Amino acid sequence: MKWLLRHLTKIHRWGAWLAVLPSLLILGTGIVLALRQTSPWIQPPVQKGTPGIPTLALSKALEFAQSVSEAEIQGWKDVKSIEVKPAQGVFCFRANNGYEVQVDSVSGRILSASPRRTTWIIALHEGSYFYPWIRWVVFFPAGVVLFFLSCTGAGLLLRPYLGKRCR
Repeated sequence: MKWLLRHLTKIHRWGAWLAVLPSLLILGTGIVLALRQTSPWIQPPVQKGTPGIPTLALSKALEFAQSVSEAEIQGWKDVKSIEVKPAQGVFCFRANNGYEVQVDSVSGRILSASPRRTTWIIALHEGSYFYPWIRWVVFFPAGVVLFFLSCTGAGLLLRPYLGKRCR
């Protein structure tokens, strides 16, 4: 038992040094992502449009979204994704440059146009921001090491109780 606890301490110590930087980035961005619904800096809040069945065609909504110069939308190739929210009466156009334009799904009125930083923070969180392979070579192993650190830490926490039991 003593041998196991000694090796557990060594594994725990070395694992902590290997996983500390990626883990801090994962934890920090995870906290920020947990707050994304409450902070308009991270993710713009969905505005209220005309609720109900959208009557505006997507091609017409795209024309309205193109009127926002900051979004740099020239055509469909500049749109990363579109969210249709019938309950709020909104089309949310996400531009390739990170801007989000919210268009009323009935009148075509621009409800909001602001940067959306969620995608960038998620890329940092999973490590794909740096290079796609970093996600699997650095961040995934750091997550596995963090899991084992939690397990070995629990073992080290129970160490005094296990020692009394063995004596």
